[in-house]
Amino acid sequence: MMDQSSLADISASLIVRHLKELGWDHRSLSNGLQILSQDDGKVEIFLHDSLQGKFTAKEVYFAVRTLSDYYEREFGQIVGEIRSRLSDRISSRIPDEYVRNDSIEFGMASDYVSSMRTFIASSATTELTRSRHFSRTVKEAIAYTDDCRFGHTFRGSFGFVIESPVELNDSPTFEDVPEVLPLGRRVVERIALGFEHIEQASRNNDPSLIAHESSGMSANMCDAIADLVENIDVSQIKFGIDLSTEWKSSLPDSRKNFQITQNNVELIRSAARSLKSEEEPTEVEIIGRIRRVATDGVPSNLFDDKDKREIEISWLSNDDNLVHIKLNVTPEEYLEAVDAHKNGKHITVKGLLPASGKTRHLKEHGRITVLDV
Repeated sequence: MMDQSSLADISASLIVRHLKELGWDHRSLSNGLQILSQDDGKVEIFLHDSLQGKFTAKEVYFAVRTLSDYYEREFGQIVGEIRSRLSDRISSRIPDEYVRNDSIEFGMASDYVSSMRTFIASSATTELTRSRHFSRTVKEAIAYTDDCRFGHTFRGSFGFVIESPVELNDSPTFEDVPEVLPLGRRVVERIALGFEHIEQASRNNDPSLIAHESSGMSANMCDAIADLVENIDVSQIKFGIDLSTEWKSSLPDSRKNFQITQNNVELIRSAARSLKSEEEPTEVEIIGRIRRVATDGVPSNLFDDKDKREIEISWLSNDDNLVHIKLNVTPEEYLEAVDAHKNGKHITVKGLLPASGKTRHLKEHGRITVLDV
């Protein structure tokens, strides 16, 4: 019986790409018929690339069945190999002592899914923003994480698979021209490099080998992977990275294996603390409305007292996050801010802003300017 759900995202063109890479002979006729053959034509597969509906589904089914018989492998295994072009995979295994009858405790599985989701979203935010530490996950990273698939577990020891979507590569490739990689590939490569840096740091007992590599882990990624190991409370987790052949990879191998243990957690936490402390403020121009004005002194005696005067601005940052900006001002600026707040006017000011935080203090800033808009 045909398993429609397992073939839902398998197209005729995907099978053609897969078999051509395996060395099958390919002919395309003018009527859209694709003919793939092996062993001097003794085995042939016929696919109509342009047809839709049940007829195409049947062709796909019989093509996969033919491949299953030819390679003497299970139907589902063939489907998985073809589908692998559509995603990069992050697999993970926990030690056998935590497995009972091919199952694990529900709480462990729940903690894994929650912690892994946080790690994937943190990795995507790191790739999108190139920030070594951030206070909020960006919406594009959340959308990407929602698009990832939680794959089937596998036998031998208990395992989970995360599938990171990558579209088919229909762009022409040139040897000296770098490809514009999809987000899913860039995130998984960042994770692989981060795991490599963790293993190097572990071998040398040096967390700076994690912190100094901008191509890998951010502070948030470090905290998330450390939380994963601690939350599910296992001695170690083995990770594997398996990349789709649709895109070139900058990694040394298309598949890499890594191991993170409980003994690595404190080293990873140390790297996270280092990444948080080394953040440098950046020069920005703030434009927004006054959210609050405050003074420790008497408002009617602003020019005579020495008390602090502070204003707070609501600012929409470049990554569309609402941030509250605090700064100390002169008596003249304070009165201008009070008037702008009363009339709903925007103000602008330039200064040095810390890299993270829902509320941040603007340092070394210039004079505020009230805008007419």
